Amino acid sequence: MPHCRLPVSSLVLAAFFSEMTDSFVLNSLPATGPSAGRRPYTCRTASTRVTTRCCTGDSDEVSISLRPSKRENTLPSAAMPCISVLPDRLILPGQKKQIHVYDQNNIEVLNTAMRVKDGYLCHVVVDPAALAERRFALCEFGVLLKVLSTSPSIHRNKYGERSDSIRAEVAGLRRVRVHEVFQKEPFLAANTTDTVMITQGEDSQVDPSLLDALNNCKRLRSELSLDSRGEAGEGDERRAELQSVSVVEDACWICSLLEEEGQELTSTEKIGLFGLASLRDSDGSKKLETLMEPDCLSLVSAGEKIIRDANNQLSAMKSL
Repeated sequence: MPHCRLPVSSLVLAAFFSEMTDSFVLNSLPATGPSAGRRPYTCRTASTRVTTRCCTGDSDEVSISLRPSKRENTLPSAAMPCISVLPDRLILPGQKKQIHVYDQNNIEVLNTAMRVKDGYLCHVVVDPAALAERRFALCEFGVLLKVLSTSPSIHRNKYGERSDSIRAEVAGLRRVRVHEVFQKEPFLAANTTDTVMITQGEDSQVDPSLLDALNNCKRLRSELSLDSRGEAGEGDERRAELQSVSVVEDACWICSLLEEEGQELTSTEKIGLFGLASLRDSDGSKKLETLMEPDCLSLVSAGEKIIRDANNQLSAMKSL
């Protein structure tokens, strides 16, 4: 740790280091008088500590200790903090989920996303083929996530040991192309660019009855006063019945979020997003296949089905 000793006044020293560093600590002790050594002046920074070593004459002689900077980690605009997952834990666009993060690197991903990326991070998929060869590589595509809320938690490992963790609700927004890894420590970050899953050329006229069914879902959810997932206080069987309802609710919310951010969605993209949301509980291979090579017609068909199923379920609940 470097040190230097300077006979300077406290105010001059404070002005100098306020320009050079994030913060510092200065203990300025009077050289003479009955209160010598009893009036510390303290300023703090993340990278510098200044403390008095001795006093002679009318000046303060101080020792300056420079600590490693703890300045907020910043990333280039194209580099996103990333959580790497296996395919079965992948969150696709249109899906909302609560995740429990207890690995220190991933905690830093969340913190960085909230601090410098407006709550955005990426879910990137570990390449299964590379993993089988015991090497690290990422799949070509990942998913941009938005952190909706976080809360502190506690994680217990298999030995019963406790450690701090974070529970976060996140939403999958859109597919991204993953380019080169920008860094692996202190957390994973990669350069990414947005990419669509359903192209404009595949847009088609949506059946008006489907839009009616979707609007009816929104109205019935409000009338029935269902919670945000349509599952509160229900048993496993009831939650299974309401799965289509919660899937549609999640996809509706994410469509609204995307539109608020200025993204114009075609009719086909909207319905396809519902189709992606319907894969929430699918196995990893199905999720990965859909992310890598999406079948647009199948996604739209799945979206239409989940909307009609939710409408039928809510209509039946209303009639009871």
